[in-house]
Amino acid sequence: MNDPRPIPADPAATDQRGAMLRLLDRPISAQALEADARAAAQPVEAETRGATGVLMFRLGEESLALPARSLRRVNPLVAVSPIPLARSPLLRGMCSIRGELILCADLHQLLGITRGVSPPAPGSGDPRRMIVIGPGDAPWVFEADAVMGIERVDPGAFIPVPVTLAGSTADFAAGLFDAPVGRMTVLDDKRVLAGLKAALS
Repeated sequence: MNDPRPIPADPAATDQRGAMLRLLDRPISAQALEADARAAAQPVEAETRGATGVLMFRLGEESLALPARSLRRVNPLVAVSPIPLARSPLLRGMCSIRGELILCADLHQLLGITRGVSPPAPGSGDPRRMIVIGPGDAPWVFEADAVMGIERVDPGAFIPVPVTLAGSTADFAAGLFDAPVGRMTVLDDKRVLAGLKAALS
């Protein structure tokens, strides 16, 4: 005869489940994102051949992604020093990233995206990050309102860019894709870098 009494929970299993939930709830550190970016930029294995790594981030209300091939690092928020007599509104100034002085661009301005104005919730930490892109001899850094991680995506599966895409983003978009965290607009890194370089002319 079956015993109708409930089976008591296994304390070890409960502790293990709690530890897993705490692990999943941890915020993504800049070091982890940088490690993921390096891994995503490596040549893909046979089972994922044709896929490319992208860094997902947010500007204002827009969810965007950049190919990991153009990514150098993700850094915590740092101060921007304005450049006197800078002629372009795209050029915010200079940043010191790990001792390297890098031109800081306003990607919100380039893409026609309204900058977020809501401060971080108390105790939540500042989600904004500095993202460094471009070649080693001509890097750029820009401020993202949040970073959402790395994803591998097949460029052949990109959704065509709709004509209704907001702002100037459509001019720099390679396509859209559906990520686990929502629909992303993938930026063409070459066009983005060319647009930033034009700010210096």
